[in-house]
Amino acid sequence: MKTKLLVLLSIVLFASCAALMGLIGVLVQRDLIRTPQEVAAKPLTLPTFGRWMTLAESRTSYRGGTIPGPEVEFDTEQNDFWRQRIASKDKKQQDRLAILSMSGAYRSTFEFMETVSFGGNDLLDTPYRSWGTEYIYVVDNEENFISLQHVMVMFFPHGKKLVGPIVMKHWRQEWRYEPDFATFYKGHGLFERKPVSAKGKWLQVVFQVDDSPRYANLGAWEHSPSVSEWSGERSDRPLPRREYSVRSDYHMLSGTNRHIVTRAGWTHEQSNLKAVVDSESNKITDYLAREVGVNRYQRIKDFDFSEGDKYWKASQGFWSDVRDYWQRTLDENRSFVVYKQVNQKKMYEELFGYADKLYRGELNYSKKDSKSFIKGTVDSFIVLEPKLTKHTWQPSDETSEVLEASIAN
Repeated sequence: MKTKLLVLLSIVLFASCAALMGLIGVLVQRDLIRTPQEVAAKPLTLPTFGRWMTLAESRTSYRGGTIPGPEVEFDTEQNDFWRQRIASKDKKQQDRLAILSMSGAYRSTFEFMETVSFGGNDLLDTPYRSWGTEYIYVVDNEENFISLQHVMVMFFPHGKKLVGPIVMKHWRQEWRYEPDFATFYKGHGLFERKPVSAKGKWLQVVFQVDDSPRYANLGAWEHSPSVSEWSGERSDRPLPRREYSVRSDYHMLSGTNRHIVTRAGWTHEQSNLKAVVDSESNKITDYLAREVGVNRYQRIKDFDFSEGDKYWKASQGFWSDVRDYWQRTLDENRSFVVYKQVNQKKMYEELFGYADKLYRGELNYSKKDSKSFIKGTVDSFIVLEPKLTKHTWQPSDETSEVLEASIAN
C-alpha cells in the first residue's frame, strides 16, 4: 500500500514539475523571466496601462523620444480662462472657456499602446512614448469659433549644458459651434465635405503641421466644478508619423477622442482601430488591432518660450495666409485628395522653409508674395473634386505617397 502511494505521489510530482518547467519556458520565451546577466544587459521595462489584458507582449520596450528633457516646474494655479469657466453659469460660455483653458505653456507627453491584436499573429506592436514642451497660442477667439496653435520649443541636456532651443510649428486645433458642414477624411488622402447635425455641439478640426486638414469630429462638452470634458464621435484620420514611418500594413486610424480639462492642464485620450482601406472604394475592409493613446498637457511656469514667441510673431502673417488658403479649399470643394510628396518634395518642408526665412530675418513679410508662394506650392499637392463613384484616380510616379505628415496625434 505504501509502495503504491509513493508511486502515485512520484507521478503527481513529476507531472507538476513538468508543467512548471513548461510554464517557465513560456515565460522565458516572452522575456518575462531572464537570467541575472540578461537583466543587467537589457533591463526589462514593465508594461503600463492596458498590457495586462493579453500575453501577446512586444519583445522590445518602447520607441519614440528617448532623449530626456530638462527639469520643469509645474503650475497648479488656475489660469484666467479656467477661473472664468468655474464662475460662469452659461453653458456655451463654459464650453468656450474650457477650450480657451487649453492655451498656455505645457510639458506634454504622448503615449500609444496596442491592447488587442485581431490577426493570426497576436504579438502586439511596440508601444510609443515621447514628450515635448510647447506653447499653445490663441489664434482666433470668436463667439462661435476658436483656433489654437501649438508651437514646440525644445531644449535637450548635453552634459551639464542645455542644447537649444529647437522651435517648430506643431499641430493646430479649431473649434466651431453648431456648424452646418464638416470635411471628413475617407482614406488614401481623400477628404469629403458633408452636412452635419450639430445642435449644441462643437466641431473640432485638427490640422497637420503644414495646416492641411487631418480629421474632424463632433462632440458636446460637459462640465462639473473640477473638470470639463468633451467626447467626440467616431472619426477617421491619416496615419501619424509615429505609425507610417514604421508600418505599411494598414492605412487609417478610426477612433474616438476625449478632451479632459482641469485647473492643472488637460488630457487628450484616444481609442483607435487600425484600419485597412480599399484604394478604389475607400471602404474599410479589415481591422488589425486596437490602440489606446493618452496625451497629457501639464501646465508649467518659468520656462523660456521666448524663441517660440519670436518665431510666431515673425511668421504668423504667413501662416494666416496658409490657413486662409486651406479654409477656401474646405469651403469651396465637395472633395479633394492631398498628397504627402511631389517630385521628391514634401509640403510641410516647403512651407517650413519659407516661415523659417521670415523667422531668421532673411525675408520680410509681404502678403502678395506670401499668397503667391502658398498657391504655387500647395496647388501641386492637391487634386480638387476627384471622381467619387469609383475612386480610381491614381497619382503619377512623382506623387506616390498619400499625405500622412503629422508629428502629433
